[in-house]
Amino acid sequence: MSEISLRDYLAQLDQLAQAGAADEVLWHARHILQYYPKNVDAYRFIGRALVALGRWDEANATLRRVLSVLPNDKATHLFLSTAYERQKRTKEAIWHLERAFEQDPSDGYLIDELKRMYAEHRHVANP
Repeated sequence: MSEISLRDYLAQLDQLAQAGAADEVLWHARHILQYYPKNVDAYRFIGRALVALGRWDEANATLRRVLSVLPNDKATHLFLSTAYERQKRTKEAIWHLERAFEQDPSDGYLIDELKRMYAEHRHVANP
């Protein structure tokens, strides 16, 4: 059996997630939780994979668990915003996107997403 550090394992999970292998990320993150049941990064990967798979309710529950530990986690707010938007729950989606923006107000992607959501859902042309 080969051994790998948790940090390297999580880095490999990030590469898998970026490659779109959500099922594999889900399996590996759950495997990590068998040995490290309080690992927040593993829960974040599970939530990210569930969003990618379109399993919205499970993703919401998992990502909210992450926010209970790290309430200012930009990535988790962004994933929750995506999940809520796909569920047509725009108020919650905008709220989480605003929380992500508060963590990094210079992020161009967040600025563009906020402008888009305000224009589509609140009919505000220039927020």
